[in-house]
Amino acid sequence: MFGQECNLPSPAKVNITLRIVSKRANGYHDLVSTFIRIDGVEEISIKFRDTCDGKDVVQTYNIRIDGENLINSTLSFLRKRNLPIPPLEVKVWKRIPPGSGLGGGSGNAASILHWAKSRWGGDVTPMETSAIGADVPFLFSGYRAALVRKIGDDFTPIEPLEGYAFLFLIPNWRVPTTYAFSKLDQHYAGSGWPMDEGAAIDETLELLNRLKRGDRVGLLPNDFLPALAEYSNAYEEIFRSVENTGALAWGLSGSGSAAFAIFKGSCEAQRSKQKLSSCRLIDRIMVFA
Repeated sequence: MFGQECNLPSPAKVNITLRIVSKRANGYHDLVSTFIRIDGVEEISIKFRDTCDGKDVVQTYNIRIDGENLINSTLSFLRKRNLPIPPLEVKVWKRIPPGSGLGGGSGNAASILHWAKSRWGGDVTPMETSAIGADVPFLFSGYRAALVRKIGDDFTPIEPLEGYAFLFLIPNWRVPTTYAFSKLDQHYAGSGWPMDEGAAIDETLELLNRLKRGDRVGLLPNDFLPALAEYSNAYEEIFRSVENTGALAWGLSGSGSAAFAIFKGSCEAQRSKQKLSSCRLIDRIMVFA
């Protein structure tokens, strides 16, 4: 058992649209969003530790993660459910920085959950995993695409975008989730939320239908974008550069900071990656098809 290593792919997600439709008394926000799962973004290896200290060792490569990461939280969650998980050595090859809005940490958590379930079973449901992180339920569900509601834990599978390629654009700045939500509340405090739930659902389904037809949609709606006023000019510059590549659509994923673009195929996305590589505002660019 000890010394045997298990390698796992780890997914991420992109928000095609994101509307905030209400805020609860407990401070949580209800949203309407379309989540698209992107597989194989990061890699994880797991090995049982032959140790007496009872501790897990989690190491990240390429990108530093400060403080307790979601893998530690996931292992704690599973052990509280009495799964007999021994001390582990976990290595994560990161490509998604924290504060990008692409759910890299949640994808790590989902991969660990699947690994533990395949080995020890258990009756963990996607909804229960919201205690680990808001994006974990969707990524653990295995759905390729979903219409997501409430606080992110109510989702309905929908037909994915087949044959399209996604360009992830990681800018030079990061937007911590708590900071983004504070800016969101400040921005909409006087005017209220732009849409109710029904209108937001109609909007996102119409945009998805247009994309499936191959229409050029342009900038996709995300209520965090106008709230992050200090980055407005920078995002406008990035989106202008993306528009000039011939992308079908582009936007902000989650609460930021990452932008994304959608292309008809991987060749178009790869060519656009080369064109955008000189943009002074972009830290890294990734293509997924």
